[in-house]
Formats: sequence, structure tokens, C-alpha cells
Amino acid sequence: MANEQHISQLYPGFKASQVDWKDHNGLFLVSNSSVFAFGFFGYETPQIYWSTNVSKKVHSASLVSNSWDFYDQNGDLLWKSVFTEKSNDPKAMFAAILEPNGVISFYDLNKGKSVTPETMRIPQDPCGIPEPCDPYYVCFFENWCECPKLLKSRFNCKLPNTSLCSRTPKELIYVGEKLDYFALKYVQPVSKSNLSACRDECLRNCSCRVLFFENSTGKCFHFDQTGSFQRYKGSSGGYVSYMKVSIEDNGDGRNGRNNATLVVVAIVMLTILVIVGLVMGFWYYKKKYYFLENSAETLEEDDFLDNFPGMPTRFRYSILSKATKSFSSKIGEGGFGSVYLGVLEDGTQLAVKKLEGLGQGTKEFKAEVSSIGSIHHVHLVKLKGFCAEGPHRLLVYEYMGREKSDVYSFGMVLLEIIGGRRNYDQWEGSEKAHFPSYAFRMMEEGKLKQVLDPKIDIDESDERAVTAIKVALWCVQDDMNSRPSMTKVVQMLEGVCPAPDPPSSATSSTFGSYAAFLKMSSGEASSSGQASFYSNVPMSCVQLSGPR
Repeated sequence: MANEQHISQLYPGFKASQVDWKDHNGLFLVSNSSVFAFGFFGYETPQIYWSTNVSKKVHSASLVSNSWDFYDQNGDLLWKSVFTEKSNDPKAMFAAILEPNGVISFYDLNKGKSVTPETMRIPQDPCGIPEPCDPYYVCFFENWCECPKLLKSRFNCKLPNTSLCSRTPKELIYVGEKLDYFALKYVQPVSKSNLSACRDECLRNCSCRVLFFENSTGKCFHFDQTGSFQRYKGSSGGYVSYMKVSIEDNGDGRNGRNNATLVVVAIVMLTILVIVGLVMGFWYYKKKYYFLENSAETLEEDDFLDNFPGMPTRFRYSILSKATKSFSSKIGEGGFGSVYLGVLEDGTQLAVKKLEGLGQGTKEFKAEVSSIGSIHHVHLVKLKGFCAEGPHRLLVYEYMGREKSDVYSFGMVLLEIIGGRRNYDQWEGSEKAHFPSYAFRMMEEGKLKQVLDPKIDIDESDERAVTAIKVALWCVQDDMNSRPSMTKVVQMLEGVCPAPDPPSSATSSTFGSYAAFLKMSSGEASSSGQASFYSNVPMSCVQLSGPR
């Protein structure tokens, strides 16, 4: 027993009718005044966090074989909890242990160790105890703790210890929605009204530190002290929560006027730094321009660029300026410059990257051109040329169309419309956070109802809904080559040809599985199947549908 950290022990055969005590640390209360329950006694007002929830009073309990049984005065079974597999040892003896965090675990007295698995504890939810996280933090399903955004930004997650009944003005700050709290199922609401009335009641009640409001029922709950919040487990519902603080409190309890002064000082200092930075930047630019105009350096650079083996084509600045119509067609930005669309006299389309504000000297530009120009890969955009003329530094790449990225974006938008939610939402829980992955899994399990927006009045067996989901999942394939063309997307949505089942979530990131599918469905080589699917030529229904 020396290795087991616990507060109190409930051995076999104890009389529950006489139980009404606190553990020796004074934090947890075990009571049988109405129903057998465990409560947290560390707050000014004790809060119940677990109960047998039976109508009759518990008279006795026993730890026999593999279960914890509670009986009334007549010996009738009121409540039962199975905590391990049935033991064949007739001498097996167990003890129920109230641990320091409030969890009730079970201990094998003969083996001298806790019963496994540890999930067979009371309560089983790791977030269902008073303080699995710090007070006011939100405990998620995997016992992961997170500070609410407003508390983090305003108080650094440390709520000031302000008296609720002082005369200083108070305000309610928003904690979050879809929340839960362990004690809510065991207390009565202070009222049933609307959120505005619930907030007003909390502001008037000096014993109200935190309020919870349930929109569906109008129930309003007040607490003078709380532990960790919980993330609501249901797909919809939960509680909205607000916390009362002093208006003068503004992060670590400092006065609002002092903070306002600090903000003014910070703005003045930032303005000075910006002005100094602009002056230094202008001086640096003039200095850089001077050195780039230096004739000796320009001759040395020209000699290197003209004689370097394997160097791509060198363009004159005037040619690129004409091809891009004086750099008027901007198609992108980033990576130390802007990218413009250009067309040479022979009709070749180019993507011209104009390096800006890089502070790049001769040596750096030499290294960049020589390294990029020597790289040739099927999945990388090829460097076709460059321009190094006076202060101008430009890189010329082959132009790559974005049709497949448009298909991906269309699929994402279509999924959002079908599901009525964003494609990534961390508040949906780990299983549903990434909506495309969740939609893949639900389709494989035949649960399309879970994918559809509940606000849409449509049955999951409706062929239009099934087709739309399949098309969306085809469009968001990780492999660009696995996505259909927009022409094929329109054909599937209009019912010209049926939409095949997309690859499973385990194989959707590779093109090989889909190439094999095309080969089986058309009887042709994978290369011809691929061209048939992604071209704009109408496809036969047999080719598109394939094996299910």
C-alpha cells in the first residue's frame, strides 16, 4: 500500500448509512444524507461531482468479486459498478480509494496494486472531476487544457482576486460557448429566463462569480467559485459562460489608467522607431543603388553571368518590361518580390519574379541563379532565365496554370456548403475538427447523414446529395493528378455520368490506386485511362463509375 497515493479507503462491508465525512485534507466530502455522493469541499460552497443518483438512501455497500454494489435497508440492490473482469480467486479482496484529485479507484488488496484498466474509475471522464486543469481553463476530451481566449489576452489566464461584494464597478466578460461544468447536473438553476436577465441577476448578486446559461432551456446557474470548465460533448447545445470581474482590473490587477499611460508611451516609442527605420532604410537604399551602379562591379558580374556553364537565358530588362506590359499583370506576391505574367513575341508565357527590397549583392545573386538554374525536377517550376541589369534583379520562370488548384478550392467550398460548417474547426472535437477527413470516414461507414448540414431539408438517400459529396471528395484529393477536371465535375453534378466512389481515406493520397481503378474499369492502360478522366472529352458512364 506504500506505493499507492490516496486520501481515504472504503473497505469491503463498510456501512454506507453512517458515512458523512470529509477526507483528512478537508477537500472531499462523502455524504449519504439523501443519495450516496462525492463532493468537492475545497470551495466556500461545496459542489457535488459524482452521485449514484438513486432515489432511495444507501444503507450498505460491498466490494464483491468484480463489482461495487450498493443496497438499501432491505438488502435490495440500488446501484452497481463493474470495475474489473470477474476474478476466479475466492479470496479476492478489493478496496475503493478516494485519490487526491477526487477520482475513486479500486485497489486489489491481495496483489497490492491498482485494478486495470484505469478507465474503470469513478468518474470515468477525466474532465469530470473538480480541477483536472487550472481553475477557469477548459478541459477537452483528451484531458487537454486550454485557457479561454479573452482570459488569456486580458488577464494572462490569472484572474485577479477581487472581492465580489466590493463597491467597485463590475462587468461580465465572455468565457465561451458549448461549455459544461461538473456540478451543473447536481444543482438547481437560480432562474429560467433569457441570457440578458441571467447576466443582470449575476451582476446584482455579489455571490455570483461565474454564470452558465443554457439557450435551449433558459436555465441560469450562478457559482461563487468554479474549478475547470469542460468542453460540451454533444454535437449541439452546451452552456454559454460569463465571468464577473472589476472594471478597473486589466491584467494582473493593474489599474486601467496606468495601462492607458503605457499604451500612449508605447505608441510614441513605436512612432519614433518607425521614423528612424524609414530614414535608415532610405539611406541604405541610396547606398545600395550607388554600389550597383559601380562600373567595375557591373563588368565583373556580367563576365560571370555570360561565361557560367549551363546558365539559363539572360534577358534584357527592356524585353521583360515589354513582355509584362510594364509589369501591369500581377499574379502573385511573396518570397522577396512580386510575380508578373509575361508573354514573349513568340507567344511563350512566362512568370517574371521581380526581386524587391532584398538587399542582395552580386555574390548572393550569383549563388541564387547558379543553384536554381541547375535544378531540374518534374514537380518543380523550371527557371527559364534571369535579368541582371543595373539595379534590376529578375528571375524568369515557366508559367504554370492553376486549373487543378481551382478544382481543389471548388471541392472545399462544396464541402462547406454541404456540411454547413468550416472545413477546419478545433471546437468540433478531435474526430470532427478536419471536416474533409471526417466526411471521408462517414462515407466509408455509410453515415452520410452525419456529413449533411442539419439545416438542409434533404434525406441522406437522395442521389443528389450522395453525388455532391462524392464530387467534393474527388476534388480535394491530396494528389493533384487524382482530381478531375472542372468539365468532368460538371458532368457528374449534372448526372451525365454517375460519380464513382472516391478512394478510401487510407489510399487517397496516392495516384496509383486510382490509376489501377481506371485500368480495371476501361480495360485500357493506366496512361490512357488518366487522359480520359482528366481531358474534356465526354466520358462513358462505364469508365467513370468503375467498380464500387
